[in-house]
Formats: sequence, C-alpha cells, structure tokens
Amino acid sequence: EWVQESARDQYNSLHGVLEAYVRQMFGEWVQELKLMDDANLDKRLQVGLLSKPENENATLLQRSKQGLLESNFDKELLKMFQEVYYWEKIQGSGIVVPYAAHELASQRDHLRVLREHVLRVV
Repeated sequence: EWVQESARDQYNSLHGVLEAYVRQMFGEWVQELKLMDDANLDKRLQVGLLSKPENENATLLQRSKQGLLESNFDKELLKMFQEVYYWEKIQGSGIVVPYAAHELASQRDHLRVLREHVLRVV
C-alpha cells in the first residue's frame, strides 16, 4: 500500500509538472501568434508563391542545379499550420486555439495542395 501511494504521489507530481509545461508552451505560442497577427496573417497569404532565387552571383551551372524559380510559401505559416494541428489534438484544460489561427488552419488542406503544385513547378 505504501508503494502504491508513493507511485500515485510521483505520478501526480509529474502530471502537474507536465501540465504546467504544456500551458507555458501554449502561452508562448499564443504570443508568437499575436506577433504574426500584428504582421497581418491575411497579407502573408497574398504573397506570390513563386520567386526567383536571390543568388545572382552564382555560376550558370549552379543556377541550373538550383532552378530558375523557388517556392515562396511563408514558412511561418507552415509552422503555424503544424502547431495548430497538434494544439487542437490536446485542446481543453485551458488550451483553446485562437480563432484567427483556427480559421486559417481550416484551409490547411487547400493550401497544402496548392503548395505541392508549386513545388512540382520548381
């Protein structure tokens, strides 16, 4: 019985530490989202999806290996889509994905297909 109680106490202690860590990470993520939102999330979707590589000093051989175009999909948006997906999995107990991020992430499949088409071109 003593072993059982000790194990339960250790479990509760570990559970509390993990809950606090998850809440802290979620709080930091929400702050990052607010910074992105200040930069206007919708404008990030208006950027052209194809761009020319910026390395103009590259030799002709290097340019042919790189290609003439590259994908210009916002990497911060890709990261946000992934994070929204996982935060939605553990939603509850004080974790609620902000509406703006949830709304953008609801278009995740459409944007993924669009990005894959762009990557085929490049």
